[in-house]
Amino acid sequence: MGLKANLSWGQFLPQQITKRILYSMVVLVVLHTVILTGIVHLGFLKKERFERMKDLQTVTAELDQRLSEQVIHPESIRGDWEERSLILEKTLRPETEALSQMYPGLVIGYYSNALGRTVAYSERHEYHIRVIDYTLGLHPLSFLNNLRMVRELPGFDLETVKPDIPVFDNWRNDPMIYISHSVYREGWLVGYCWAVVKPDDFHTAVLLRTAEIISIELVLAILLIFEAWRFFTRFKGEIEGFGQAVVLDTQKLPRELLPELNPLLEKLESDTRSIKLVQSSLSKEIAKRVRAEKELNRFFDVSVDILILIDLSGHLRRWNPALEHRFGYSEEELADVPFTDFVHPDDIEAVETEFRWLLSGEPTVGEEIRFRSKDGNYRWMAWNAVPDLVDGTIYAVGRDMTARRQSVEDLRVSEERFSKAFYANPNPMYIYCIDKDCLFEVNESFLRITGWRREEVIGRSLQELHLSKPSPREKVIRNRETYFNTQNGEKRIWLLSAEQIELGSRPCYLYAINDITELRWLEKEMARLDRLNLVAQMAAGIGHEIRNPMTTVRGFLQILAAKDESIHNKNYYDLMIEELDRANSIITEFLSLAKSKVDDPKIQSLNQIIKTLYPMMEANASLGKQFLRLELGQIPDLLLGEKEIRQLLLNLVRNGLEAMTAGQTLTIKTYLDSDSVVLAVQDEGPGIESSLLEKLGTPFFTTKDQGTGLGLAICHNIAARHQAVIIVESGNQGTTFYVRFPFTPSTETKGYPKKETE
Repeated sequence: MGLKANLSWGQFLPQQITKRILYSMVVLVVLHTVILTGIVHLGFLKKERFERMKDLQTVTAELDQRLSEQVIHPESIRGDWEERSLILEKTLRPETEALSQMYPGLVIGYYSNALGRTVAYSERHEYHIRVIDYTLGLHPLSFLNNLRMVRELPGFDLETVKPDIPVFDNWRNDPMIYISHSVYREGWLVGYCWAVVKPDDFHTAVLLRTAEIISIELVLAILLIFEAWRFFTRFKGEIEGFGQAVVLDTQKLPRELLPELNPLLEKLESDTRSIKLVQSSLSKEIAKRVRAEKELNRFFDVSVDILILIDLSGHLRRWNPALEHRFGYSEEELADVPFTDFVHPDDIEAVETEFRWLLSGEPTVGEEIRFRSKDGNYRWMAWNAVPDLVDGTIYAVGRDMTARRQSVEDLRVSEERFSKAFYANPNPMYIYCIDKDCLFEVNESFLRITGWRREEVIGRSLQELHLSKPSPREKVIRNRETYFNTQNGEKRIWLLSAEQIELGSRPCYLYAINDITELRWLEKEMARLDRLNLVAQMAAGIGHEIRNPMTTVRGFLQILAAKDESIHNKNYYDLMIEELDRANSIITEFLSLAKSKVDDPKIQSLNQIIKTLYPMMEANASLGKQFLRLELGQIPDLLLGEKEIRQLLLNLVRNGLEAMTAGQTLTIKTYLDSDSVVLAVQDEGPGIESSLLEKLGTPFFTTKDQGTGLGLAICHNIAARHQAVIIVESGNQGTTFYVRFPFTPSTETKGYPKKETE
């Protein structure tokens, strides 16, 4: 409704500013006249009311003075109530009529409390009813209610009162201007003198005065409107002449006619010159834009990327030749076709989502979807799109990403293969970043062999980890043998190869390591076994030849020692026999080195063999006041030659006891460690120097004064025949010999406890 009102009011007003000025002046004059008339009328109303109130006060006071004693005390009159009322009315009426003539337009009366009625009034019976209503506090009840309440007062005869008596509604909703004057005699309220202004006379007087002023104001308003029309006509002519002068020639403008517009004229002249300059510049700019548009069209046509224009309904409006060449469609096949008709079904939802985003006014960047070629194949396209909602067009640029995606996929597959080859390689591998001089990545084999955790090595330099660092000129390293100490101090021998690569444009070295520690140990072991085999072959060749003559010599020595004449040389005979027995034991040890098979192998318990030998080993320990302790774990049975295992154990225990002093303890342990059953013999002796550890087990090498150097060689030979290995660990205090018997866990042995890794 408000909008319609505004439109109708705007249509009512003229568009010309000159007419608007005229209309505004007329409206102002009319409003001034109306408002001034209202103000004058209100002033006259107040003045007339004030004057009439003074008259009412004067006339009621005058009536009070003229009241006779008979009127004041009607009870002194003989007769009934009606007779006394008539007498009082005849007495008082001349007074009221006389006052009414003195004050025209007023109705005057007297109300007697003794009689309970109005006994005299000048005219218009209904006026005194209003006065009595207000005097007795009946206001603001309606007139009909007032009539019902007044009828109950004694002496009032209101049968002739009509309910349609006009009410003069003015000033606080009073029905008329009235006044009630209380009459007291000797301190008693005997009645009321009242007076009422005639409404018609009152309004007539006010309207006459107002009409005089209105007539004068109307004459002035007409004169003002006429003068405004004359001014409007002249002003309109001057404005039209000024406009014509501006259009025709700004140099001949009537500056004296409207001097107030001189600044505007000067500004107009300046703007005219500026407009001419702008027109010249605009012409050049238009020519430049035309050339730019031609160049843009050329770029549009020669672009290898696909450029398309789509309307807001999703239909193709324009495209460059690259779209036809790339996908094989003709212009007729593309015209007015929805863009989604060429989209892969799996990408429809994504395209609709992006299209809603574009319709909201937001651009999209890098959205990749599959677009169907005419041959039915799909190509990956990356789209950037910008909407122009005002023009109703979406501008999109598409780039063929099929080859790039294939390259990325090939690269991903290559990286995946490299990653699998790197992380799953059983040999240690690590990547060294050249520019940051730190380790970039390592595989699990590197961590397993070195004992480091990943977070302990990543980001650290090769020097900190004591790893081999290539020289700046080296691009490739092949089979360089180097030494490395693991975290727990174990010395490893590595065969190292490296090649320079690039990872993410960073120059790096890829290291591949072949741990040849065991290989080198096996090579030494093979050399040692070769020496043992040589000794064994010699022993096998000459053992029997030496033992037979020695047996003969020993027999004759026993015979000679038994004769009486040799009794005084018995000690010499016993010494020779003892030495022959010692030589025979050495030959026996030589012959044991020549064995290549286990004697009488059986599935039996290693712990049981140890327990059987325990009394004898404990007795040997007691001779030197030493102690023997067993810590036998739960281990499975093994294929063992009992005699050879007894010999191996006794040799190791004897060596340990000989290395200790009184009060020290020799400990024999067995436990299951991964895929091996371990027999450990640990003494508390002074330990073995590191320079001697590599020579242990070499035939005839011994550090004892009475040793032959064959004990540990025989132990190694026995272990080798059982596919076991002997490992020696020694420090400043104590030496431990570990004999590791190979064992493949089966279902029956999976429950055996293993040694906890320290």
